[in-house]
Amino acid sequence: MKEMILDRLKSLWEAHPVTMVTTSVGILLGVFMLLIGFWATLFLLLTGFAGFVIGRWLEADPSRLNGFIEKIDDVFRR
Repeated sequence: MKEMILDRLKSLWEAHPVTMVTTSVGILLGVFMLLIGFWATLFLLLTGFAGFVIGRWLEADPSRLNGFIEKIDDVFRR
């Protein structure tokens, strides 16, 4: 039984990877909303998205990362 379910999930993943990921994300968001509430879930999504955007921006140009680290270092050395 377990092998049959795993084989079915594998075939679904191979045929529809985007659908599987978005379905999993939707289920995970629903669980978060039930466990911690709507506003806390929204806050987590927004901070995660902000981290993603900042990471992509820093990754696009390596000199940005060095400048960012220097600024953070200056703030903590004060």
